[in-house]
Amino acid sequence: MLVEPQTGLPYPADYCVFGTSNCPQLAGLGVRVKKILGLKNINIYALGIYVDSAAAKKALGSKFKSLDKETLANSQALLDEVLACESIEKTLRLVISFGALKRSQFVEALNERLAPGLKQVG
Repeated sequence: MLVEPQTGLPYPADYCVFGTSNCPQLAGLGVRVKKILGLKNINIYALGIYVDSAAAKKALGSKFKSLDKETLANSQALLDEVLACESIEKTLRLVISFGALKRSQFVEALNERLAPGLKQVG
């Protein structure tokens, strides 16, 4: 288990779905923070992105082959390439970290965060 540092929420190192032999591995963690009244930050939800490492190596291996493991683990360029590559299967695990969050607030927070990017790509 790995822990998202701001929320303390645990994430498994891989995400296995029953009946499949391929288990995507955790590639990154993040948290959605909302500032309330300009005073207090509230952690709304945490995200973990899981990636098919075999597909990622196949699609991007030659481009990042010369980098050591630590450099790869901290490479924003690699993560950006993985996210943009359509041939790499990705799974997103979202865990709500703010217990008093109502469904409508959650939908609003998602919409606020995702809508600009979705409008940009059409």
